[in-house]
Amino acid sequence: MAAGLHAIPWMALPAVPPGTKLSATRAHVAARRVRLAPRTEVLAPANGAGPWALYFAFAPDGRALGQHRFTMTRLREQGFRILLVVACNGLPDANFMSADAVIRKELNGFDFSGYAIGLDHLADTVGRTDVLVLNDSVFGPFADMRTFFARTPFRMTGFTASYAVEPHLQSYAFLIRDFDRAYMEGLRPVMWRRFACSHHGGVAFLQETRLGRIAARMGSVGSVWTPSDPIYDLTMSDPLGLLAAGYPFLKRSVIGKFSDGFDSDAMIAALTARDHPIERTSYAA
Repeated sequence: MAAGLHAIPWMALPAVPPGTKLSATRAHVAARRVRLAPRTEVLAPANGAGPWALYFAFAPDGRALGQHRFTMTRLREQGFRILLVVACNGLPDANFMSADAVIRKELNGFDFSGYAIGLDHLADTVGRTDVLVLNDSVFGPFADMRTFFARTPFRMTGFTASYAVEPHLQSYAFLIRDFDRAYMEGLRPVMWRRFACSHHGGVAFLQETRLGRIAARMGSVGSVWTPSDPIYDLTMSDPLGLLAAGYPFLKRSVIGKFSDGFDSDAMIAALTARDHPIERTSYAA
């Protein structure tokens, strides 16, 4: 892996022209996977100065797991106000409702539907602010997010980049500096108001892999870690090495759906050493 700060020159890359295989694939995915956006309910509106953390959680039964409680506690300790966007049936539990602001959404729509809902809400209620955006596909943070805001010069910063499909930020977590309504409208090609994808492939092709390129129209975009080999997904190829290098997360899937490819005992030990609760039966996703 390559550590340090890396400005990703999205604007220097040619736009994907009509008729190419990639644009055709995206059009095909859009036709098959895009649906109406989920309905939402604001349970507690955002207000007050940031920095804000927009945390998206998928919890159909409305119950906060240990990982959710850990994340929210760490973010509070680091001085963030928390806007929770939770996909659930019914009302979220008291642990979720302890966030500074809470929005419930229907289950359909992946993380980008939650991101769009939350960012639109912050733009409407808070105005200009720094925002940490993250979802519950990762455990953590195991480092102070304020240090990343302090040491990164980019308007949008991802923690890891990938070269799959096209150079892009991996969207499980990223920072936005000086977020406001104008910036949100600039992100509209990937942060949709009326539509959403409920399939990982649709989100990846239509939203995640385009996020950095779209954001680069409004300011600098970079990552903290980039792969030394374009085929690598840093979060999955060397998760413990990343942690040792100061990376603040661990992907949930290393002890969940992809656990067969990892030393589960080593992953559990890494979490335990960081005082993270373990609920082995809860990480199938």
